Amino acid sequence: MKKLILFRLILLLPLLGQAQSHLGVLSKTEQNRKGYILYAPLNSRSTLLVDKSGNIVHSWRSETVPAQSSVFLLPNSKLLRTGKDSSTSFKTNGGGIIERLSWNGDVEWTFKISDPFQKQHHEICPLPSGNILVIVWEKKFAEEAIKNGRNPALLGTEIWSEKIIEIKPKGKNQADIVWEWHVWDHLVQDIDSTKKNFGNVADSPGRFNINYNASSEPDWMHFNGLSFNPALNQIMISSAHFNEFYIIEHSNTKSEIASQKAGKIKKSGDILYRWGNPAAYNRGGVEDKKLFRQHDAHWVNTENGTLNRIMVFNNGVDRLPMNYSTVDVIEIPLQKDHSYKVDKTKAFGPDSLYWQYNPTEEQDRFFSRNMSGAQQLLNGNVLICEGANGKFIELDKDNHKVWEFINMVTKGKILLPGELIQGNEVFKCIFYEPSYPGLKGKQLKPYDAF
Repeated sequence: MKKLILFRLILLLPLLGQAQSHLGVLSKTEQNRKGYILYAPLNSRSTLLVDKSGNIVHSWRSETVPAQSSVFLLPNSKLLRTGKDSSTSFKTNGGGIIERLSWNGDVEWTFKISDPFQKQHHEICPLPSGNILVIVWEKKFAEEAIKNGRNPALLGTEIWSEKIIEIKPKGKNQADIVWEWHVWDHLVQDIDSTKKNFGNVADSPGRFNINYNASSEPDWMHFNGLSFNPALNQIMISSAHFNEFYIIEHSNTKSEIASQKAGKIKKSGDILYRWGNPAAYNRGGVEDKKLFRQHDAHWVNTENGTLNRIMVFNNGVDRLPMNYSTVDVIEIPLQKDHSYKVDKTKAFGPDSLYWQYNPTEEQDRFFSRNMSGAQQLLNGNVLICEGANGKFIELDKDNHKVWEFINMVTKGKILLPGELIQGNEVFKCIFYEPSYPGLKGKQLKPYDAF
């Protein structure tokens, strides 16, 4: 399918050279939402803000290539991004660097979370307070994993667990950790009663089975998405290797989360809600799996202000009968006290989707093995980032394409008409309304950024 997409794009390239598009608008109708798209090509050190005609209207240049994470234009017009740090022995293709740039491109603050025992990777999430939520691998060695109930036969020399930390930027290159949550504090296992965390996995859906997806591969869970809902004060996390997303509380202190002795909801710090793969907590089988290496699980802003709709880019890796991607929306069982209605023995509901974009026409089908995301716009349109192919699609409420765009920036240059489109991957893109505070008073006119 990827070869077919590339072939079609190559045929369209001569047309791109004749159009007003600077970077690659493939199609556009009047029903597209007027505004701006922010994204960071993975093979370029530039972050780009483009209009819907594909013109670059602003850009930021960095010293590092972006990590696999979103870039954010903050309400104060600052740019928040991550970069790759290859100076440690942990894992060079993760992230490790978080930085904030002024509108003019000056690095105002930078912070490194990268050493032999931990590394920032994938998504970050700015909070209304100015603090930042961060996904971090934390290395656990085999001896500790076995003590916590990992099957020794399904283990290499180390395992990479996950933690979420909230940092408060300070000075030029410092930050305080003001909140943290660790997977390692919320484990269950059912293979050895003499080890920690022993219990019935199906009776403990608020915990992570340390033997699910167990192998010698150290990257055990692979968190890849992070979202925050200020109205609920809850955090959503996406795990590609467990094929699930989770919702956890954010209102507890560090000690309360670890001890599980406090909080508004029982079992503070444990998973409040999970969805996508009941086999991960022994309440279903392979046939019950709904998510397939998904990315970008997040709350959807609806017209009536409801808080129970979740949108996710379902990458579709190992989906049967073939690999294909969809964009899914789920209505989750949120209750008035901000807890979730969960059956004591069955899988977390719902069993079916609220909405899905799954085109049946061959020319409209799409597949992105990794990365990617989707965003519902204020008028109900949906913007999709097909990350592995660097392609953005906007749909109207009837699922008609109203805007298509291909990223043509790679390795510090713009691909010319006729050049093979490759190396143009994008982790995710974000749409900003013209009225967004971070754009207020800014000159947004097309210019040559390269």
